[in-house]
Amino acid sequence: MDFGGSERHMSARRLICLCALLLVALCLPVQAAAAANTGTVRVLLVDALGTPLKGTVTLSTGATKAADANGVAEFTNLPYGMYSATSAVTGMTGPAGVGTINAASQVATITVILHRSYTSQAPPPAPGSPAAPSAPPPAWPSAPTAPAPQTPPGHQGAGGKLTGQICTGQAASVTVTGGGVSQHVSTPDGHFSVQDLPAGTYSITASIDGKVVKAYTVRIGSGSPMDAHVTLCPDRTPKLPPTGSGGLPYALSGGGLLAVGAWLARRKGR
Repeated sequence: MDFGGSERHMSARRLICLCALLLVALCLPVQAAAAANTGTVRVLLVDALGTPLKGTVTLSTGATKAADANGVAEFTNLPYGMYSATSAVTGMTGPAGVGTINAASQVATITVILHRSYTSQAPPPAPGSPAAPSAPPPAWPSAPTAPAPQTPPGHQGAGGKLTGQICTGQAASVTVTGGGVSQHVSTPDGHFSVQDLPAGTYSITASIDGKVVKAYTVRIGSGSPMDAHVTLCPDRTPKLPPTGSGGLPYALSGGGLLAVGAWLARRKGR
């Protein structure tokens, strides 16, 4: 029996086993070191009030994952380094969040905050921030300005008011004419007033019992409105009225009374 050949065969097998064990021993530290240099990125997706959101989270490596009901999406077995995460939810937007995996922190938590998109107004302030000043109320359109009164043709400047009286205090009719204006006033006590007269010259005629007793001319000045006041006294020139038989006058009323007095004085002096 050849015991030498058998011993050589067993020695070869032992050598092969020892080499295999040596290779395994060399690979294990490498794998352990590789596993020790990886970590996890945990992304928390919330709104401005901290409420969890469901949406798709995109890592800076290009990997994507859907956030669960708690707003969390995890990316595992990532090499040490800095990562950013973004998300887009319908009607909402927000900046990217950033986190770092290293030997001191193998789990990086990145919070992505999304705000509602506003087109015509600013987004609501974050909790605890001071309220933005309110916008001033819209200005209402001002009422249209009434046009300035026009001066009638032929007159310059503003007009005024004409007042007057009949010195005898009798009821009278007064007519004011001039510059395209003609106004008729009846007064029971001799006082009259005519307003809104443009600047110009006016003729005033007073009538008592249908007879013209006085005519007068007055001017309303130009520039700022001016008032004018006149006193009209009936003409008292003695006139002899027609006489009848015996030389006596037919009428003894009104201005004829003075004429009768003068007639009687002449009769007495004969």
